[in-house]
Amino acid sequence: MNYFIAAFGVEMYKLRRSLVPWLTLLFVMAVVSQEAGQPDWHSYLSGAVYRFTVLGSIGFGFLTSWLFGREYAERTLKDLLALPVSRLNIVLAKYAAVLVSCVLITVILFVYVLGLGMMVGLPGFSGDMIWQALGLFALTSIFNMLLCTLVAFIACWSRGWLAPIGFVFLTLILALSFGPSAVGPYVPWAIPALQTVPFSSGGTGAGILNSVSYIILLVAGAAGFAGTLAWWRYTDQR
Repeated sequence: MNYFIAAFGVEMYKLRRSLVPWLTLLFVMAVVSQEAGQPDWHSYLSGAVYRFTVLGSIGFGFLTSWLFGREYAERTLKDLLALPVSRLNIVLAKYAAVLVSCVLITVILFVYVLGLGMMVGLPGFSGDMIWQALGLFALTSIFNMLLCTLVAFIACWSRGWLAPIGFVFLTLILALSFGPSAVGPYVPWAIPALQTVPFSSGGTGAGILNSVSYIILLVAGAAGFAGTLAWWRYTDQR
């Protein structure tokens, strides 16, 4: 446990010294700010949740790509492996750092969304609606963090951060292309956005997802996580 804590502290230090988390936060803030011109709170929150869910996945994916791919791009992997810390602890520490960073970004963004809506003076404020939006922010963030495990695996497999960023944009295209179709509930990257449909329709729309959708999402996240662990455990590091 002490080795994991030490490795986690190092990963968080890298993030604190980097502009990547701040650029990610600024990106998602800019994305949701475009909804400030909506006529009421419900339209504003619906748009903000959707934009954060769809385009915020780019920010989470970019952060994950950088954290897992920088060791290869900056050729510091050999130095990292020379430390008296197991590869398992290194991978878990990186995932924990991604998790903490994404949670903080989500919390800060939600506070920003509320503050911006109040500053603009939108009508139709409702406490229940705010709680629903908060739940969706949290749930879709968890969904996107699950899918980030695949981004981490691509970063390790490709030994860099350009391929996983390309993978993030490819999955965004897949989500936008197949999301409105009948196969949307079975495409992992379309599932987070489809989760927002009942809220966007004011509670009158039926949920599109089913139990199979959530199973697919969990399997995709588990596959990425297991693949990353297996890569670090069994693949020769060159």
